[in-house]
Amino acid sequence: MIVEVLDRRAAVRQRVRLRAFPASIGRGYDNDVILDDRYADARHARVEWDGQGGLVLIDQGSVNGLLDPLTGQRSWQVPVRAGLEVRIGRTVLRFVDPAATLEPALRLETGADAGGAETRPLGAVAVILGTGALLALNTWLGKTDRVRLSGLLGDALVALLMVMVWAGAWALVNRITQHRFRFLEHMYIPCVVLAGFLLATGGEEWLDFLVPNGVAWGTLAGIIVLGLATWGLAAHLARVATISRPAQWLWSLGIIGALSGVAYLSADGDRHDFGGATGETPLKPLTARLIPTTSPAAFLTRVDDLKAEVDELGSAPGDEEPVEEE
Repeated sequence: MIVEVLDRRAAVRQRVRLRAFPASIGRGYDNDVILDDRYADARHARVEWDGQGGLVLIDQGSVNGLLDPLTGQRSWQVPVRAGLEVRIGRTVLRFVDPAATLEPALRLETGADAGGAETRPLGAVAVILGTGALLALNTWLGKTDRVRLSGLLGDALVALLMVMVWAGAWALVNRITQHRFRFLEHMYIPCVVLAGFLLATGGEEWLDFLVPNGVAWGTLAGIIVLGLATWGLAAHLARVATISRPAQWLWSLGIIGALSGVAYLSADGDRHDFGGATGETPLKPLTARLIPTTSPAAFLTRVDDLKAEVDELGSAPGDEEPVEEE
C-alpha cells in the first residue's frame, strides 16, 4: 500500500510505500510515515490487518483523532481501501493501490526541444517589449493632435498591464495543475496575439485605403485575427492541461467560435436599418502620387452614368401619372 501525504492544495508532498504491517504514522522519527504537523501526535495512528484479509487504520489515542476530510466526522478506526483520504491533524493522507495507473509523463523541454522564443527568457522579453512599442506606434498613428511620448508610453503600459493580469491568471492555473508557474511563457502568448491583431488591422486599413475595390481586406484580417486567437488559447491549454494537441485545438476553436458568434450577433442586433450603415476608411499620410485617384473627366462620366441609372429607375413602367381627360 502507498501512502501519499498531501499539502493544502491537494498536491502530493510525500509518498511512502508500506511494506510490512503494522505500520505506524505520526510525528515521531521512529514512525513508518513521519508527519511534519504539530497537530499530529508522536504516535498518532497505526495501519494493521483486520483479520479478514483487509487493512484498517486505527487511532492510537491521539489528541485530534482521525477525521474524514469531506464530512469532518471523527473516527477511531477507518477501513483502508484504495483512494481513501483521511485527515490527521492538519495533514491529509491518501491511500493508493501500488498498481494504480498514472498520467503520462510530461515532456521535458530542454536543449533542441526547448521550443520557440516563449521558452527563452530573452526572446520572450524581446517580444513583450516589441509589442509595447507596437502599441505605442499604433496609438501615435491614430492621433490627429499633438501627443507626448509619456502619453504614448502610458497607454502602452496600461495595455501591457491588462495582458499581465491575463498571463498571471493562466500562470496560477499552471501552478495548480502542473506545479510550474511559467508566467513569462503565458505573457509571451497574448503579446504575440496582440501584435498580430495590430498588424492585421493596421494592414487592413492601409490596403483598404490603397486598394479600396475588389478585395475584402476586412474579412481577410478577421480570419487572421481569429486564427491567432485560436492559436493563443491552444498554447495556453498546452501548458496547463495534459489533453492531446487535437483536443487543445478543438476546444480553442469551439470557444473562440462561440465568442465570435456572440460578438457578431450582438453587433448585428445594434443595426436598426441598412440605410444608416456607413463605412469609413481613415486617411493615411501618403504623397499624392501613391494615392489611387480618378481623373475629373472619368469622375464626371461616372456621375452621368449614375444619374442615368437613377432616372431610368424613376421612370419604370406603371409609375407614370394618369392623364386627365377633358
